[in-house]
Amino acid sequence: MKQIYQIDTNELFVAPVIFDDSPVVTENEDGTTTSTVPQIPNDCVETAPPNGFYKPKWNGAEWLEGATQDYINSLHAAPSPNNVELLQQQNAQLLLQSAQQAQTISDLQNQNAAIMLQLAQIQPGGAS
Repeated sequence: MKQIYQIDTNELFVAPVIFDDSPVVTENEDGTTTSTVPQIPNDCVETAPPNGFYKPKWNGAEWLEGATQDYINSLHAAPSPNNVELLQQQNAQLLLQSAQQAQTISDLQNQNAAIMLQLAQIQPGGAS
């Protein structure tokens, strides 16, 4: 028994396969025996694909990277946020906006009070 590696019609790695390479003994009509060693299937290779490849591809002599750079980059892209994450982000933005608006209102109220005080001091009959 030994492990071999199955490839598809594009010569891309599919899966490891256990292959029984034990000799097969058959008895002939004349009473003699014949021993044959099974051949590995055409869609398999004996050389293991190296670690680190995204889509190992067999070129007939060695394994190469079969994935395009765009494919590899897409695997490393940050995952898009789900609905809950989006709502959390929007909620945080709205809370910040609300706090900024509350501060603006408070500032405007203070300015309005200062103006009212100045007007009261300027008007005849107002406090001096």
